[in-house]
Amino acid sequence: METLIDCLRAVRAFRNLPTSALTKIAQIASPPTTYQAGELISDGQGEQALLLVVAGKAKVSLLTADGNENILYLLKGGDVDGQAALFVRQPRLARLIEAVYPTTVIRLRHDAFQDLLASSPLLARELLNSFGARLAELEVDNSRLHLLDAKERLYAYLLDWERDYQSSTYQLAMTKGEVANWLGITPANLSRCLKQLVTEGKTSVRGRQITIHHGAL
Repeated sequence: METLIDCLRAVRAFRNLPTSALTKIAQIASPPTTYQAGELISDGQGEQALLLVVAGKAKVSLLTADGNENILYLLKGGDVDGQAALFVRQPRLARLIEAVYPTTVIRLRHDAFQDLLASSPLLARELLNSFGARLAELEVDNSRLHLLDAKERLYAYLLDWERDYQSSTYQLAMTKGEVANWLGITPANLSRCLKQLVTEGKTSVRGRQITIHHGAL
């Protein structure tokens, strides 16, 4: 059975920390909580905690004034969310965080974690590295949005997910409508792009199951 220390070590920002540092983090950490697909991890109301994703996948989104969902980004096992609030004191947007697969998370209260950061330069450096990695991922997403057409953007993300799942055949974590929302295209456009990729021999699609064919020209 995994201990809290094992769960903390699954988080990329904490992997290189000695056990002594992880023990201090464990003292201010919530017990690991697992949310099933579709369950709300956070409604963004009054959330003042660093969210550590031990395993699984979750989507982070905002609701528009007319109630439509706008997916901002995905969180996967090993990710940290909420780093910015450690450095900038301002009200956070009421983002929704929902599990798209069974997802295990740990929470660290911001105030307690800031006190710990002040006494551990190594921990502060690792957290900054994880924050930098998150910013780099968002920059890639933004570049794809502006530089790639819809089909190229979709294929780039399908390859990303292949690396995440470590398999050329996998189940999409989100519905096709949610994928279209995240890519900034219509569901009809997504269906056309998938059909084009199938015609080109790059993918096979069966419901939510995707197979990547790397031998395609």
